[in-house]
Amino acid sequence: MEKIEALIHPFASDQVCEELVALHVKQIIATEVREVDEKRNGSRVYSHTDWNEHGSWDRSQVWYDTIQMAKIKLELIVPESMANRVVATIIRAGKTSNGVDIKVFISVVERVIG
Repeated sequence: MEKIEALIHPFASDQVCEELVALHVKQIIATEVREVDEKRNGSRVYSHTDWNEHGSWDRSQVWYDTIQMAKIKLELIVPESMANRVVATIIRAGKTSNGVDIKVFISVVERVIG
């Protein structure tokens, strides 16, 4: 058994789920999540205080670029024989115009309880 986790855009989730059901995937868990991406435009500030060599406190601010993107996280447990077809379906059905907005994580499941 393999666990497949995929981050896709919300507008693609219905199409992806419909195509997974057509593959006879028995259970799909879909969760709304936020992906934090430092590569995109957006600014955040992180403030911190440090003890300096002169025996006093220095307060400083560090600016960094981040943005939070709304995503849908799909979680599925499938037999190893289906994993490649499931991943290909997720990538094909969830593809956007720039084609790089899908992240898929695959891990081996040793046991399922329940």
